[in-house]
Amino acid sequence: MTGYRKVFLDTAPMIYFLDNDVNFGEKARSILEEILGNGKELTTSVITCMEYLTFPYRNHNSEKAEAFF
Repeated sequence: MTGYRKVFLDTAPMIYFLDNDVNFGEKARSILEEILGNGKELTTSVITCMEYLTFPYRNHNSEKAEAFF
């Protein structure tokens, strides 16, 4: 991955990474490490925040919510 400065991260890879998904967690981690290791900036949307945080807040799981931030 070259020729870019910023990467937009959609909800799915965020969930795969943060929840250590059995099928895609390691792949998401690998991609994120590559992006961040090359000094690129990650960005996401407010919608991603809402989609991910709904479940932890609803279940009073502050650990998951903190991991997101």
